[in-house]
Amino acid sequence: MYENITDYFNEYSKENNLNIKLESSIFSDKIITQEKVSYDNALEYLLYRKSQKYDIYAFDPVYMKQYSKHLEDLKYYIPQEHLDMYSEPTMKEISVFQDKWLGLPFFIKYMVLYANNIFLNKYNKPIPKTWDELHETAKYILEQERLLNNTELIGYNGFFSSTIDTVCGVTDLIYSFRDSKNSPFPGFNSENAINSLNKIMELKNDISPDGMFTTYEDYSYDMLFESKLLFSKMWDCGQNDDYTMTLMPGNNEGVSGSCIEAFSLGINKYISEEHKKAAAEVIKYFTSMEAQKKLIIKDYKLFTPLMSLYDDEESCTFINCELGKQLQGINRDNSLADDYDNYATKIEKLIYQFLSNEKTAQEVLIEIENITKIHFISIKSMKEALIIFILLLITLLVVLLSIILIFIPKLKPYFNFLSNTMWLIYIIGNSLIIFSEIFYYGILSVFKCHMINSLRTVGYIGNFTPILCQLLIKFPIINKYSKWIEKHKLLFNLFVISIEILFNILSIISPYKLEDIYVEDGQNYNKCHINNFIGNLFYRIQNIYILIIYIGIIFLIFLEWNIQETFYYIRIFFVVMIMDGLSLILIEIIKTLNFNFKILYTIRSVIIILFLLTNQIYLFGIQIIFNIINEKKEEDLLFIKVPLSTINQCATSTTNESSISHQSNISSDKNDKSKTSQTTNKRTSIVLSLHNSVNIETYDKIINNNSNNNSINNNFYYII
Repeated sequence: MYENITDYFNEYSKENNLNIKLESSIFSDKIITQEKVSYDNALEYLLYRKSQKYDIYAFDPVYMKQYSKHLEDLKYYIPQEHLDMYSEPTMKEISVFQDKWLGLPFFIKYMVLYANNIFLNKYNKPIPKTWDELHETAKYILEQERLLNNTELIGYNGFFSSTIDTVCGVTDLIYSFRDSKNSPFPGFNSENAINSLNKIMELKNDISPDGMFTTYEDYSYDMLFESKLLFSKMWDCGQNDDYTMTLMPGNNEGVSGSCIEAFSLGINKYISEEHKKAAAEVIKYFTSMEAQKKLIIKDYKLFTPLMSLYDDEESCTFINCELGKQLQGINRDNSLADDYDNYATKIEKLIYQFLSNEKTAQEVLIEIENITKIHFISIKSMKEALIIFILLLITLLVVLLSIILIFIPKLKPYFNFLSNTMWLIYIIGNSLIIFSEIFYYGILSVFKCHMINSLRTVGYIGNFTPILCQLLIKFPIINKYSKWIEKHKLLFNLFVISIEILFNILSIISPYKLEDIYVEDGQNYNKCHINNFIGNLFYRIQNIYILIIYIGIIFLIFLEWNIQETFYYIRIFFVVMIMDGLSLILIEIIKTLNFNFKILYTIRSVIIILFLLTNQIYLFGIQIIFNIINEKKEEDLLFIKVPLSTINQCATSTTNESSISHQSNISSDKNDKSKTSQTTNKRTSIVLSLHNSVNIETYDKIINNNSNNNSINNNFYYII
């Protein structure tokens, strides 16, 4: 066949002065390895090596997703009016992937039913149109033939012979059980699918011998040519005098299902522009109306992907056009897995387990759905998703209702650390973090990926910025920057947050991509993924920005640890920041994991809910309760006040001990000190001086106070 079509094109090229010579290369395993490998493995090997040896590849469309990165988009080389000839939905499915025309089908084959005319005529039975009719007819004829000692006749072959046949078999079987002709594929986890497998099991048990459903494909063809099959499912292989080639039966009359196998042509992406144009001319010719009619229909009597030719009178003298128009084709899904062979082998194994009664129809179909389907977070199908969604709403409600507390006059003293505006920014930040989790519900998309990242990062920055702002204002050393921030709190907060928003806007330049995560014996799912330098750069910058602000807040808390004015609030927000830091670390760890997506989502959501609720209750609940109790008991439950005399005694004792130690070692250490260590000690001394400060004062005063043991204030030392 391939040598003939090559000659046809070269003759066409010569007649039309195309100056293109086509040479075909028949696959040989020697081009890859000494071991025997499949054609598809060989093709994948060549594509991933970016080989320029071949300009055009012929391939099975089920591998289109795997090959998509290596095939050229035909719409840049073939006129749109030509592509439109293949716009019929079934044909377009095997030609287009992610809006790219990666191949055009040269010819197609359908799964059909061959009905034995000899026995149907003998018992005056019509060709069955439903599975029930096939079952009843076959059962009746077999019973009658057994009475005549004909034990060789087989009712139905099933045709789960190979991996391809099995995947096709289960696909078109379920498709034949849809409710009506115009209904979509029912889905693997549907009542229709369960009924279809149960029906095929009935046929296997009643009208077929053991092992027939899974026997070799050649055996079915041999039995067909010997007329020993009453009904035979197989790929269309032309007319047979003893059989009528007809539609596969369905659950309801008028509904059928025939799996499609195609032979597509695509252009190698790695060849020169000149060769791409020449390759496009070849594909245009083979997929043209003229070539399809002459080569596919007239010479080889195959079904054509050009549906309009089934209305051509001349074409219909070579093929069964009426059957061609009635066939209800269904494609094997070419978008499910990056490794189609692995995916198909798993389905084959599951179907064989069902046919051998190792698993029920429902068990097998659930596992097939897990293999074939990209799952997502859904309230309808996941009980845990509904629970998490309710908890998120409760958390959001708690966060929003806490706004009321800051406006209650009696409670105002407990929220003096931040102004009302900054409390609002803090609460909005928490709300955005909650909304980021809600965007996981439903089918994941690139837009959702950006929204999840944007809401989460801006949420955390909105969470941190008011705290950072107030800590800078209360910096132990009097300075002009703190005064400026105090006068322009809102502007400062908006500036810090707007930087994060800018990073998120710039990240759109290099958008997220959806990565398919395939889980062994689990449920597949999509994951937001950045696979380019610019995108990863912006993502890292965002994380570094959040980290810098977080570290800055922790450092400022350390410096202001003993400031009397904010003594109580510093400790409260220290706990809050520790909780936020832990949640950020845990979420980043979860991002790196790939296993059961339901568990991952549940863990991540629970972490966010737990930490947000804890912080919110701690800030707006527990501290108020403690203070109310404190006011009633007239004692401070957070601090222990120790008399100055006791501290002085302790300090004196410690100083004396240090002095003795220092004097004993002073002579040995004196010569080892360097300028670097002196500088380090000076900086450490300044940091400790600020840490020990109890008031906001000038730099000189803080240093002097520290040297005079300024840890003591109003004859009391605060111990935490």
